[in-house]
Amino acid sequence: MNRRRVWVLSLLSGVLFLVGCAGVKVQDYADVQPTFDPIAFFNGELVAEGLVQNRSGEVTRHFVATIDAYWDEERGVLDEVFLFSDGEESERYWEFTRTGPNTWTGTAGDVVGESRLVHAGNAIQMRYRLSVPLSSGRNVVLDMDDWLYQVSDQTLINETVMRKFGFRVGKLILTIRKLD
Repeated sequence: MNRRRVWVLSLLSGVLFLVGCAGVKVQDYADVQPTFDPIAFFNGELVAEGLVQNRSGEVTRHFVATIDAYWDEERGVLDEVFLFSDGEESERYWEFTRTGPNTWTGTAGDVVGESRLVHAGNAIQMRYRLSVPLSSGRNVVLDMDDWLYQVSDQTLINETVMRKFGFRVGKLILTIRKLD
């Protein structure tokens, strides 16, 4: 075999290996209890507490957020107010629309385009692009891979990996609890 053919076969094998090792899918949680129901969970007052990590895992700040949630068969709203440990306050107003039995699309003021929310079993996955302000006054757009896991009737645990140009630049870890 010539070198070019060996190189092409090696490259192809590597690509196939990586594709075969693709990540977890939300459907992998279809049988896990408790079953997530956005209409039941996202109605009323919620509180989120969490932290932000940089790309090396160092905690850079933490936060508390209050969330007013309203959800029905076709539409959902999450009105979020964040207070960060460095004094920053920010708001995000999510609007979701049902697109299928376990799928929704969502929009918010700092989200570029639409988010897609999919749920199965106790898991939710949202993917979206978020415009994040920098201290320089400019914004950077990050790719967000957001996973939420319902662990009880009252609590979700959330992990969000943030990427830029495919490279991990940070992570959010938080809990969301129902207050009523």
